[in-house]
Amino acid sequence: LTSDALIEGSFELVGHVSGKGGLAGVCIDSKHVYTNNKSSAKECWSSHDEWSQVLSERRAESVKQYLIANYSINTDRLKTYGVGHSEHKFDDPDNPGNRRVEVKYIKK
Repeated sequence: LTSDALIEGSFELVGHVSGKGGLAGVCIDSKHVYTNNKSSAKECWSSHDEWSQVLSERRAESVKQYLIANYSINTDRLKTYGVGHSEHKFDDPDNPGNRRVEVKYIKK
């Protein structure tokens, strides 16, 4: 995956708060997006780590925009950042599970 675009039906919000107002009563503090270690991702960047960081940040922003567009969340309640290759969940850097988004909910 070398794109920051969200593809309809390609993801699932797990454990999201539903009901009247969507996520209006919950503050999303931050999102982490992780990338894989595929060499094809290097084609436009001087280093794979640089590309991974940029792509990670773009993916986080895509998720933020999706949440803003589809839930009752004020933009000033969302913070995004990407971590590139710095925080893998799995030891194998090519594991698809390392390309993930984490959303932290903090009650007001």
